[in-house]
Amino acid sequence: MRNYLIIVEGAHDIALLEKLLRLNGVDEKISNENSLPEVWKHTIPTRYPFHADRLERITPIPSFVKNSEVSVAIKNANSDTEIMNVLQQTLHLMEVRELDQVSGIMLICDADNLKADEKRHRLLASREEKEDFMLDEKTMELNVSIKKIPLYTFIFPDNSGIGNLENLLLQTAEVEYPELLKLASEYVEKASDICTDLKKEQKAKKAKVGCIANAMKPGKANQVSIADDNWVSRRTMSECSMLKMLDKSLKEMICK
Repeated sequence: MRNYLIIVEGAHDIALLEKLLRLNGVDEKISNENSLPEVWKHTIPTRYPFHADRLERITPIPSFVKNSEVSVAIKNANSDTEIMNVLQQTLHLMEVRELDQVSGIMLICDADNLKADEKRHRLLASREEKEDFMLDEKTMELNVSIKKIPLYTFIFPDNSGIGNLENLLLQTAEVEYPELLKLASEYVEKASDICTDLKKEQKAKKAKVGCIANAMKPGKANQVSIADDNWVSRRTMSECSMLKMLDKSLKEMICK
């Protein structure tokens, strides 16, 4: 079995990736420890609190999916500035025999106001190199203990320009939910006269996604709608350029 580790910026990213992987046949969600491939056993904390005495609300337990050929662990770093740190911590928990079974690693975050290449550079530069954790940026191979693991990155929205996950979601909403998107845009524009933060582009995009998600899943978090509804579908995969780029990047790692 080929095993892959993905570190993401937030919970919405996990929901999107799980849906995309499901449509690509990696469709078994692992919710029972007995079904978990041995390679990931040590990525699950055995004590609480997770970090010293801090009562963290965000669980460091990855989300796991698999099929007969592939298993994927997706871990939420809860911030783009923590991605490299969480990657190092996760790999440090694993035994050498487990690391030897990891076929690839992907890091995913938003470009925000930077070009993707600049954000990628900043992301990789935030690592703390140690004797058992060194990255060759020319070959994009991570030297972990005695293992060389291919490292991949994807920077939302399209691995090229500025923006974030919401750019991708709004593009898919244009295909699947055009009427809701129109209503959400009108609402956010009017609401910005009261809540002036909505005049900021990034805040407005998040609010539009939230309006659409809440219409379909009232009272639930956005990631529930991303997981259950058609933001990611066969149709959006074929018609939305940003989602195509993410799908292509995932396949470059998993199908290699």
